[in-house]
Amino acid sequence: MRNGRLLAALFAAVCAAPIVGAQSAQYRSPAGVEYRSQPGNDAVARATQALAADPTNADKIIALGTAQAGVRDMRGAIATFTTGIAAHPNNALLYRWRGHRHLSVREFDDAKSDFARGLALDSAVYGIWFHLGIIRFTEGAFSAAADAFKRAQPLAPDPGELAASTDWLWMSLARAGRMAEANSMLARHPDSLKVADPEYGYVKRLRLYRGEVAPERLITATDTADTQAATLNFGLGNWYLVRGDTGRAKAAFERAVQSGGWPAFGFIEAEADLRRLAPPVIVVFETSAGSFDVAVDVGHAPVTAANFLKYVDAGGYNNGFFHRTVRPNTESRTDYPIQVVQASAAKSSAQYPAIPLERTSVTGLRHVAGTISMARGGPDTATSDFYICITDTPENDFGGRRNADGQGFAAFGKITRGMDVIRKIQASPVKPGPDGRNSQSLEPPITILSARRK
Repeated sequence: MRNGRLLAALFAAVCAAPIVGAQSAQYRSPAGVEYRSQPGNDAVARATQALAADPTNADKIIALGTAQAGVRDMRGAIATFTTGIAAHPNNALLYRWRGHRHLSVREFDDAKSDFARGLALDSAVYGIWFHLGIIRFTEGAFSAAADAFKRAQPLAPDPGELAASTDWLWMSLARAGRMAEANSMLARHPDSLKVADPEYGYVKRLRLYRGEVAPERLITATDTADTQAATLNFGLGNWYLVRGDTGRAKAAFERAVQSGGWPAFGFIEAEADLRRLAPPVIVVFETSAGSFDVAVDVGHAPVTAANFLKYVDAGGYNNGFFHRTVRPNTESRTDYPIQVVQASAAKSSAQYPAIPLERTSVTGLRHVAGTISMARGGPDTATSDFYICITDTPENDFGGRRNADGQGFAAFGKITRGMDVIRKIQASPVKPGPDGRNSQSLEPPITILSARRK
């Protein structure tokens, strides 16, 4: 009884509080654009009142959260669903809805955790499979996305959702290189139920895939809503991309992002595809051991790449040095050993503020041999030190065990020329350690003579 009273009091406090999200910050894009919620409306007010009268009712919790999402207050919705999960920890729908809103603000790991928990409770929830497919598509795991949309399709609760799952299944199969299977699926017309609105974005995109409308006629003068523009432009871009027309695909993805419809899945996926299409920046390092090139992945790791290039452009690595080598005869750990070399900026270099950790679970990059990544202590502490993997180092990815916090390190590029130089640095002499073993400190350090864009 005491817990019930506490939960009721907590919900009452939530409902009595001013409407969260009166144009509050929701999502900041990699380009630094901040997207905000809209002012609260009557639907939010009514849902708040209804929940205040019955503060632990799961249906009314979901109603308030979806009303908040309707005015793009995704973070308010997440808070509402979180409070609901405290009262109903075994309600799969609450995890479905909270995961959806984590997805909206690009908190993909949190979304996946919610979907995993929801599926463990109930594996027949359409919304979990559908939104899990969206995340897998964002990650570039197109076959896995297709598997999720196949699971969602027969569970669709209405014609609109059936069209949506059919649309994303076709796109996933096409992106996975399974075009014959994608077209065969469309030919069976699994989306045969009539959707009330013929201008519904997914219905229009399916007409494009079936050749019923030309690509230049897909978007009309009536498609003015920002989420509709994002949805249609992404579908059009994907259609061009699977046909090898990267130029038109990129232009369509850019229009999707320019639409302003940031909660739309088309907007989210356009951001992901623009990252995949972004050309790397090549940086040439000249060192006392030789030269090598780094391809800096500005698309997948924009924050980390921008920080690294800031030091490069300011000359911060000129007269810096490789000072650390980890190899079998210097590695002090036997649980999760690694092989890397680590470098620092020049002692005279300006030091810029530490940057947020771009986890590999978000960027999709992995610590394979030749990867360049940021050294760090705790999360969000990286500044200028970087390291290069000599061998595959999966324990440095998100969820890996090299760092006790499990957050991994921020990979942001790879060596494209000169791995022999990197191995030479790794094999260079080191200082003796105090216990008679080799230390990890290079003696002498390997000087970075210059680092510049190619």
